[in-house]
Amino acid sequence: MNEVTQSVVDDRTTQVESYESEAASWMRTECSFEPPKDLLRTGLESCGLAADDTATFLSGFAAGQGLEELARQISVGQILTKRTAHGRRHFLAAMKCRYINAPSPLPRIAELAAILPSLTSQVAKNQILLPYLLLSDRAAFEIATLVVLPCQQHGETHLPKDNILAALYVAFRRHQRRPWGDYLCIRWVEGLLSVLRDVGALGRGAERERLLTYAVRPEVFSFHLWGLYESGLRGCALYGTPFWRLLLLNEREAYHLATVVAARGWWTFTTLGGVEEISPAFSSLRDWVFHELG
Repeated sequence: MNEVTQSVVDDRTTQVESYESEAASWMRTECSFEPPKDLLRTGLESCGLAADDTATFLSGFAAGQGLEELARQISVGQILTKRTAHGRRHFLAAMKCRYINAPSPLPRIAELAAILPSLTSQVAKNQILLPYLLLSDRAAFEIATLVVLPCQQHGETHLPKDNILAALYVAFRRHQRRPWGDYLCIRWVEGLLSVLRDVGALGRGAERERLLTYAVRPEVFSFHLWGLYESGLRGCALYGTPFWRLLLLNEREAYHLATVVAARGWWTFTTLGGVEEISPAFSSLRDWVFHELG
């Protein structure tokens, strides 16, 4: 680590660790909704959310094309033609770790492939994919939930790149891992910041470090609510689960979105005898996509 990087880390670590302390109670309740602790991996510097290319890949997979066939098409440039050969290799690696055998309660590839073409908003497409990315990358998960989310909740207006770089080095120390090279760390941080811009949480251009008023699209919330419902969660657990941190939401915001999707007729939200019931208004996730978004 060079002297400049070390100075940045020293200056920012205290602030980062204070955010982590405030988020500790959430972390203690987090069980199924976090990636394994050994998944500190590179890759984000080379492949962000890439929603359109991801939709192309997943649609082929859902249509029955095997991973080997899709890998062949990618390697020879038959699909994803705008990417370099190097970029296509990184993209394929990201697809494997994020979507093939994605953990519960994330909806499966068939459902993801069905909804992506139905979304007209690029931000919505990117938000749909965010939990898949965070559950495949421990450092991204920890920085998003222990640094970015608290900054949003505290009403902070800026998220300096230096803060994220410092948080990455904190993650290396926490997991007793040797840091990557300085240049790779900086590129990885830039990749994560690009992801935050793509989901509508961070500004662009001259305002690239400004935290925006962040809003998860109702269709994104409903999609992942289906995943939670089908995994067995019921009642207030559907909005009270720590899963929603993967979309940079707290419980109050998740509750509000539950009422929004109910008002749209996608879900029913009732209270009887102090017991809340949240149920889908359609027979399946794909039925909802077909009738409401298709």
